Amino acid sequence: MIPHHARAIQRLKEAFEPDPDVLAIIVGGSVAKGWAREDSDVDYIAVVSDGTFESKLAEGRLMTYRTDLTDYEGGYTDGKIVPLSFLHKVAASGSEPARSAFLGAIVLFDRTGEVSPLIEQILQYPEAGVEERIRRFHSQMMIWRWFVGEAVKRGDPYLMARATSELALFAMRMVIAENRRLYPYHKWAMRMVEECRDKPEGILEKLRAMLDERTEEAAQGVVDAMHAWRPMAVDYGEHCHHFLEDSEWNWMEGVAPIGDR
Repeated sequence: MIPHHARAIQRLKEAFEPDPDVLAIIVGGSVAKGWAREDSDVDYIAVVSDGTFESKLAEGRLMTYRTDLTDYEGGYTDGKIVPLSFLHKVAASGSEPARSAFLGAIVLFDRTGEVSPLIEQILQYPEAGVEERIRRFHSQMMIWRWFVGEAVKRGDPYLMARATSELALFAMRMVIAENRRLYPYHKWAMRMVEECRDKPEGILEKLRAMLDERTEEAAQGVVDAMHAWRPMAVDYGEHCHHFLEDSEWNWMEGVAPIGDR
């Protein structure tokens, strides 16, 4: 860990430990994951009493931002305020991005005695249904590949930008799931793929080329690399069915689009 981040973490602990309403402080983000740059901020979760949480919720102040705990240029601490029940919910049914927020988590203190065991539960990979999720990620990849072609036909730069980004997302989701790693949401998706041992040869370079060039040829290059790595049947009937359920009709079940789960 970079020394100035270590100093900020110690000051964070000293700042919040005397407050009886703060039940625990958990450091997360790039610093905890080992992905920090020199200028990275220090992210943390403040677990608070129910009363404190309700007060902050009513005020619309569930985030804290401080610059007084850091001693490096551009440094700050950035915290989310949650009740202990939030950790229980993440452990029971949290999305992969919600779980991945606790990767490498550093518990600075815990008055409840529950936080570390809950984090262990949170970080257990959701193995149930993973093969079905991979099939559905594949369907998304193929439908967005089709949208790339539609963007070319229409000369539509917005559709091309969206289609190539979504194609990249679901190709990465397939790789991350095959490696049984938690998807860390968009900011760290490429970094997670980089860390995955089992992946298509040159996939990150192909993804970057597609996102830079935004051409049908580059998009097909990504799809071809994915299929060379994991041959999967291309069945547009199934792909359309999955897309309807996961991206167009998901609102009827009250669930997030599959890319956010």
